[in-house]
Amino acid sequence: MRAQATLFTPAQRRARARRVLLLLLLGALASVPIPGWHFVGVPGFVAAAVVLSRRRRRQQLQVHSLGGVCPACGVDQQIPRAGFDALPASVPCPGCGEFLKLEALR
Repeated sequence: MRAQATLFTPAQRRARARRVLLLLLLGALASVPIPGWHFVGVPGFVAAAVVLSRRRRRQQLQVHSLGGVCPACGVDQQIPRAGFDALPASVPCPGCGEFLKLEALR
């Protein structure tokens, strides 16, 4: 299987985490003057800011697409969007359902 991915340096990971943190905290700040909504909006935005910035800080890579021949069924597969942030990872084959273990080559 071939993968197209973006590897993030520690500086890029910090910048991505800071960006999502600041945007969500601005959302919390914008929710303060809205009556009724601020009881849900402010804590929700703050919790999302903490969780999502921590996730972005830990994200080492972003996979854009996967493709290649499945070793189980032998069919050439294209997986447009892979949902994992670190390797090794397991991805099901769209053709046969067999799980493929993906590892980084060094």
